[in-house]
Amino acid sequence: MKITDAFLGEHAVFYAQFDECETLLDRGSLEILKQAAAVIASALESHAELEDRLLFGPLAAQDDDPGIFQLMEEEHVVIAGFLHAIAAARDADRASELLGEMIAAARAHFQREESVAFPRAEHALGIKQLQRLGVEWAAARGVAMEVQTAV
Repeated sequence: MKITDAFLGEHAVFYAQFDECETLLDRGSLEILKQAAAVIASALESHAELEDRLLFGPLAAQDDDPGIFQLMEEEHVVIAGFLHAIAAARDADRASELLGEMIAAARAHFQREESVAFPRAEHALGIKQLQRLGVEWAAARGVAMEVQTAV
């Protein structure tokens, strides 16, 4: 499995979580909003760390035009900032506002990854390298995966 496919699968799970969190924006208590954000934060920060370490960081260092990969890393920091601000929020209205902004930022970020960054990564790395990185992703996630080679 290509690492980009693994990250796309993770995005699908986040989209479902974002949908659920959006139902809480107008009616969730401060505690519920913080709990929802904390669940997303634990997974999203791990997701971003793996993308940066396994894919975007190395590509930014070797690509002739590293801008998109640097932008992806910068957006990870922005999204994490929203999550930390939600954890520090003192009222439900502010937490709701921040959670909505975080979801919007994350959705836009994922769309840039899916439409620009991942295709650039696939072009730059090729199938064998993408599959090798997929094995590294699986090991980091504790996922049992049969190693396949490109035909």
